[in-house]
Amino acid sequence: MIHPDLIKNDLSPVKSDDSVEFALGLLEDNKVYHLPVFDEDEYIGLVSEGDLLDAYDHSNSVKEGSSKLIRVFISDDRHVFDAIKLFSEFKLSVLPVLDQDEKYLGYLSPYDIINGMGQMLSVESPGGILVLLLNDNDFYLSQIAQIVESNDAKILAFYITSQPNSTQLEVTLKINRTDLSPVIKSFSRYKYEVAAAYHQSNNDLDLQFRYENFIKYLNI
Repeated sequence: MIHPDLIKNDLSPVKSDDSVEFALGLLEDNKVYHLPVFDEDEYIGLVSEGDLLDAYDHSNSVKEGSSKLIRVFISDDRHVFDAIKLFSEFKLSVLPVLDQDEKYLGYLSPYDIINGMGQMLSVESPGGILVLLLNDNDFYLSQIAQIVESNDAKILAFYITSQPNSTQLEVTLKINRTDLSPVIKSFSRYKYEVAAAYHQSNNDLDLQFRYENFIKYLNI
């Protein structure tokens, strides 16, 4: 479900009988391109800045001046991935959140969704990243996890990317080790293709230590 901390309430919804000019002012004040529109207590859709700017008379109501309200929203029991899909599909700057009775709870912003995804994917946790390439028939998460754990490491997060008209998968792993050299060797032994690795090996740390000492020597 959508985490309550991601739902914001600092944006005042516009009423359908508010003027176009008033709604444009709210858009400018809040630095967004969409506003939720209500007819009394009922959410009727999102109005866009472009739609309002096209209105013939800005003194008219939003209901009169808007030609294409978008009735898009997300229920609070849906996953954040569903929110990302809606943001992308409709090019939204805000996404209203409704409960099971379609009562307005607030809205999501792309910025907060990115922060939420970062927490889900353990972006701030120390560790390294591996990218594996394999055929979809060869994808067994249990085996991948076993290889990682055999090196006294754990998978903090992972996601899969598939290409259209291809059976190949790109599996990205976030692992709780800054030096992934042993893990990479294990995957190689099991004939996995490691497409990319983002980590700092102990050799890298040793080279950095020697370099810093060399610079100190030159400065004596």
